Amino acid sequence: MDAAVEALRSLLQTYDNGTANEPNISSPSAFASYLHQLARTLEKSGDVCPVPASASVVVKDSLRGVKPKKKPRNKGGRAFDITRYLSRHIALEVIYVGWKYHGFALQKDTSETVEEYLFEALRRTRLIGAESDRWEDCGYSRCGRTDKGVSAFGQVVAIKLRSNAPADATEPPTDQHEVDYISTINKALPPEIRVRGWCPVPERFTARFSATFRHYKYFFHLDQGMDLEAMQLAASMLVGEHDFRNFCKMDALNVQSFTRRIVSAVISAVPWACGASVQMPMYVF
Repeated sequence: MDAAVEALRSLLQTYDNGTANEPNISSPSAFASYLHQLARTLEKSGDVCPVPASASVVVKDSLRGVKPKKKPRNKGGRAFDITRYLSRHIALEVIYVGWKYHGFALQKDTSETVEEYLFEALRRTRLIGAESDRWEDCGYSRCGRTDKGVSAFGQVVAIKLRSNAPADATEPPTDQHEVDYISTINKALPPEIRVRGWCPVPERFTARFSATFRHYKYFFHLDQGMDLEAMQLAASMLVGEHDFRNFCKMDALNVQSFTRRIVSAVISAVPWACGASVQMPMYVF
């Protein structure tokens, strides 16, 4: 064993004297090569059994897939403080295919609503506070609701979102230096929900009461027994100003007038679907 110790001392001495390069163990193959070099040196001493040829394979297999350890995060570091940034009141145009969702508006008995995913995306991207209330803290308003399975291609919501400007800024940054709200939010949304556009709005703006008109489309198949002519006649009777208090849920706190003006109510065939099924053609109201 004295000869083995002397052989090791001799090998290390070559590195200390600069007569050899530092051992390179940056990769499994280099590490295996270094071990074989050391083994051959020890073999010459006559006191150490030779290392089998499969040793390099064992070394490679044992190190395969091993990644360098990451430095642990400093959990005591400063958390993201949204109050350090300016807040902007903006309107978002949202489109979504609602077949798999239980409507647009938040509900107590399910989390599968478009609004739930929208707010989760805003929290993940730190555009609103992590614990922000869906109404009071964000100045949130929606243009309208949609039922389960219904899609929308022009839903509008208004909300206060974080800006890139510091909290003490006197005015928001230019669009070039502002948060890219569209791509930022869309990256955190499921594929069926997308933000299509945004614009700054006054503080007094609400998506619900500042809307000047709403456009609805209802698609349906003309089943047997449906009288298209009678349906067209009934639709035409909706045109004009009418009191719809008997058709809506009373909201005396926010709504004092129930009179609305219907600009158009027409039933027409869907061109791209007319040839799809002669038995059940599709129409839109």
